Amino acid sequence: MPYKKELAKKSNTELSENRKSYYLTGQWESEDCEEYAMWFIADDSQAEWDAHKAKITKEWNKHHPCARCWAWWEFDAPELRQWIEGKGETEWEKYPAIMPYYSKGIPASWARIDEKDPPCYESEATFLDRHGFLSTTEKTYLAKHPELLQPERIEDEKV
Repeated sequence: MPYKKELAKKSNTELSENRKSYYLTGQWESEDCEEYAMWFIADDSQAEWDAHKAKITKEWNKHHPCARCWAWWEFDAPELRQWIEGKGETEWEKYPAIMPYYSKGIPASWARIDEKDPPCYESEATFLDRHGFLSTTEKTYLAKHPELLQPERIEDEKV
């Protein structure tokens, strides 16, 4: 496929703003549907991410210490974040035909949550610390910001 060869050449160069935004947030920011369609069809996002993840992650961490960008969770996270407590039902538990979808290691689609006892997951910082992924700088930052260790509750607006 000519597009895959073109993509391989680009892996040694800079990413387009569209692709960079996609790896950071999981959202395609541009109206350039042709670029997205060709890139999506080539399905070489894992290889492209691998080529650029060090730079993207470093940039992300400057503004979001003790957290990781969307692509890190999509491609590199070793597992999902731990469900600590609470009650809720994901869309795919209620409707088995729905494919599970996660955002930053937690379910992104809920059919119902218990308002009095909502699902609660470990924080990103806790997950990263538990797996040994925090840099020395992040560990120092975390020591000054223990609130980042607080579990993340799934709220009504996320349903």
